[in-house]
Amino acid sequence: MKNNLNAITLVESVLYLALFGIFFVIVIQFAFSIGQQNTKSELDNTLNRGIIFINEHLNDDFINALSEDSALSTFGNDNGVLRLNMPASKYAQYSISSGRLQFSDNGTTYFLTPLELTVNQFLLTRINNAAGTSVGAQLTLTMSSTKYTEITDTYSTSYVLK
Repeated sequence: MKNNLNAITLVESVLYLALFGIFFVIVIQFAFSIGQQNTKSELDNTLNRGIIFINEHLNDDFINALSEDSALSTFGNDNGVLRLNMPASKYAQYSISSGRLQFSDNGTTYFLTPLELTVNQFLLTRINNAAGTSVGAQLTLTMSSTKYTEITDTYSTSYVLK
């Protein structure tokens, strides 16, 4: 009787394991790449949401403000300070502290930007009317991710007192 065994050899086993190993490394590397891109995308979304939030916050304060406090505001500096005089002898102040945008409302202070974002520029330029009276401010805001410095955005807009 003829003995006919259909089994794989040691060489074939090693070859299959090597191919499986290469395939496994490619899949793992692809998964890490996708994970990193998702993290960068989330940080980019956080950056965009942060800019929108700051814009809305400033816009709301400019609508309600009576005037800019020129003595306590800093214009023409990347680390600008904006202080607005509000009704009922109150104030609203924006400044940079530890790379984050800080808001003070009559002594109550909180940050407008999350920890994963850094404010690199808070440049304010005064807008004057024909009589030389300040009627608003132009803002250039640059923010970036603390983890991935290539994720950055610069936003410029103007606000006018109502």
